[in-house]
Amino acid sequence: MHRHLFSWLNPIENGLLPSKIYGTIASWHERTRYLVNDVKNWFRNMMWQKRHSCFYFGRYKVVSNRWNNVITAFLTLTSVSSIAAWAIWSSISWLWAILIAASQILSAVRHLFSYPQRILLSSYLIPKIESLCLDIESEWRNIRLGVINDTKISSTIHKYEKLYLEYESQFAPIGIFPQKKQIGDWASKMTKEYFDQKNFNIGDV
Repeated sequence: MHRHLFSWLNPIENGLLPSKIYGTIASWHERTRYLVNDVKNWFRNMMWQKRHSCFYFGRYKVVSNRWNNVITAFLTLTSVSSIAAWAIWSSISWLWAILIAASQILSAVRHLFSYPQRILLSSYLIPKIESLCLDIESEWRNIRLGVINDTKISSTIHKYEKLYLEYESQFAPIGIFPQKKQIGDWASKMTKEYFDQKNFNIGDV
């Protein structure tokens, strides 16, 4: 009885729609659902990549600062003003002579390490990426709330990718920040923890 009363809800049973056409429409809706999900995944992946970059360059700056400080300390220790230490090191003057020679070589090739340049450029780049990440995360919340139409997600992605490329080309020219697996792995770990904490999950959309 109940089946008869509500049979009109099924367009195939009530004869309003042939099964073949109905199946095509159902398949189209299914494909559309997956397509929309793919676009949202695309946006979330972009959000992940930009946050990863923020952690990556941040860590790069810390490591570069550390090495730059070590080199500066070594050069200071072995500077001409420290020649007075000869009296202390007279018993092992050969070691002091080696350190002086090493400092002269290090001072001559220091510019090749690019630590000061990396520190300077990352100081400009990191705030830019951080601001970009916050804007992207705000857009993600709008996507979850349905404020942004699915058809506009692609253009939004394009806007932020373009901005990021501008920042990268300006503050991270090729060769200044060589890829470091250890730093990349650390950034991936931090990004995962950040996403877990913020609950940036595609399933919530």
